Amino acid sequence: MKTWSRILSGVAIAVVLTACGFTMRGVNPLPFDTLYLGVNDNSSFGVGLIRAVRASSPATKLVASPKEAQAIYTQLQSSRSLREVSLNAVGRVEQYELTVTYVFRVTDPKGQLILSDTALSASREVPFDDQFMQAKDDEFQRIYEDLEVGLVARIVRRISSPEVRTNFERVRSGTQSPTGPDPILPTMTPQNDAAPDIWRRESGSPGGIRR
Repeated sequence: MKTWSRILSGVAIAVVLTACGFTMRGVNPLPFDTLYLGVNDNSSFGVGLIRAVRASSPATKLVASPKEAQAIYTQLQSSRSLREVSLNAVGRVEQYELTVTYVFRVTDPKGQLILSDTALSASREVPFDDQFMQAKDDEFQRIYEDLEVGLVARIVRRISSPEVRTNFERVRSGTQSPTGPDPILPTMTPQNDAAPDIWRRESGSPGGIRR
């Protein structure tokens, strides 16, 4: 009886929360019925973003052409960089800061802004030993990918925000052509031009999404 009481209580709570408009964590519906994601779907970042959007907003259909979409997501920049943070007594690098920077926007098919150019960045400091350069190269790659995973979550939250929903409804109804919110400037340290080129990479250019 106790077990059944707990089950019924859980169901009742879930019904009440649903009636109040509660959304479970991890599900954050987008205001668009159809969305074109202009990302490289052959890159780990692009694949991660596609999966995150589908998981967060299952009712939103990802389409293969901008002409089919109510909203168009455009990747403007995606880059990886690092800078020297500290040196030892003989001038060798002891620590690097790895940074991923990403810029995107969301428009309607006519080019009207739903979300203006938005820049996000994430950084992490890591120790470095040049005696294990190959191992560090692999480690840096994993760190870059971890940082990108964090950015994906922030992007999904941004494009599903109330502000984006309001802008989309205004553009859709034709009552106002919003200029969109101010860009979110990245909190990143300027890249050190003296950093070795082996650590400086940029991701592929934006592409389409396959069906």
